[in-house]
Amino acid sequence: MKATGYLLTAGAVAALVVVALIWSFSQRPSPVAATQSPSATPTASTPTPTASAAASAPTQPSAPATGVITGRIGYPSEFAPPLTAYAISVNDPNVWYSTNTPFFGSFTRPTPSPTPSFAATWPPEGQGMYQLSVPAGTYYVVGYNNDTGLPKDLPVGYTEWAMKCSSSDPAQPPPPAGPCPYPRTLVPVTVAAGQTVRFIDLVDWAFQGGAFPPRPTPR
Repeated sequence: MKATGYLLTAGAVAALVVVALIWSFSQRPSPVAATQSPSATPTASTPTPTASAAASAPTQPSAPATGVITGRIGYPSEFAPPLTAYAISVNDPNVWYSTNTPFFGSFTRPTPSPTPSFAATWPPEGQGMYQLSVPAGTYYVVGYNNDTGLPKDLPVGYTEWAMKCSSSDPAQPPPPAGPCPYPRTLVPVTVAAGQTVRFIDLVDWAFQGGAFPPRPTPR
């Protein structure tokens, strides 16, 4: 009997121990799975292209900014007096370009003409011609006498009369028979950059009936 009591006591103690262990395990916090915080996804940095100096293209030669007006000088005699030829802007008479030409012809003066105070030379086209280098535009072409033996500043111009009845242009039709019927009014001359406009003849003098502006004031 005594042994049985010990066995019962020992079994009760063992049962209490098992219950205590179960209770202690039930009180432990259940393990939480560690969650890995998302890490920043590495991104490849693409370098932003910076504007670089554009490769300079070969510079093309630009067209000349000026053109040329040229023609012959005529006077109703065996000579042509020294004069200054002007290209006067149609849009602004204060804008003009000029060149000087010397005496031309076979006439022998009783007294020599005074040498002008400005240089007077013939253009590459030759004697009896004038040549004006001007910016592209539209001009009236007028000349003014520099010979002291003639009326001061006597003008000559490129007029419709000169163009139709006294032109040196071989492509111009022959003038009509009899007196020239065309007016002696100035004809605008248009020249483009790089262009040479020929046969703009200064042959229509004011005393023949033309009406021209006064000589431009020196700039």
